Amino acid sequence: TCDPCLSLCETCSNGTTCDTCKEGFAIYNNLCVDKCPDHFVIINRKCVECETTLKCQKCNPNDLKECIKCYEPFYLFGKTCIDNCPDGYHNLPNFTCEKCIDRCKTCTNAATCNKCYEPFVLLHDLTCAEKCPSGQVAINFVCVDCRDQNCDVCTTDRECTQCLPGWLLKVDAGKITCVK
Repeated sequence: TCDPCLSLCETCSNGTTCDTCKEGFAIYNNLCVDKCPDHFVIINRKCVECETTLKCQKCNPNDLKECIKCYEPFYLFGKTCIDNCPDGYHNLPNFTCEKCIDRCKTCTNAATCNKCYEPFVLLHDLTCAEKCPSGQVAINFVCVDCRDQNCDVCTTDRECTQCLPGWLLKVDAGKITCVK
């Protein structure tokens, strides 16, 4: 006599081993399941293991080497899972990496920067530039206002060395100011 197949099997070799599954189901460990476990995808009604690192929870069914979702706390970067996003990117709550603005090394969102790649400097608007604007000086690659608001160029201790046009540099009792 023939053993009946398990309920979700379309064909089977014996009563406990499915060879093919009914529509909407896939074989996993000789049984038919409605969903493959993590790190597996359905291809031709079979659960096929991803060819990625074990940090990968879900891969692309069309490319088993391409991860599309990582296990937490790993971050999806490109097609792989990493511990933390690299310089120039920041970690998103959905465990993916988002690119920082141009010239930015570390950021907490895609619109502003916390630290620029050297030799770029961080401006007041939290973007990166090649140099500070007039009236500011770079201290540790961050633009800081000169002490005098009418100063054009100042030293790293924020003392003025050149005033804005129409202003004169005045030294009085060791204090440097710009005067009309």
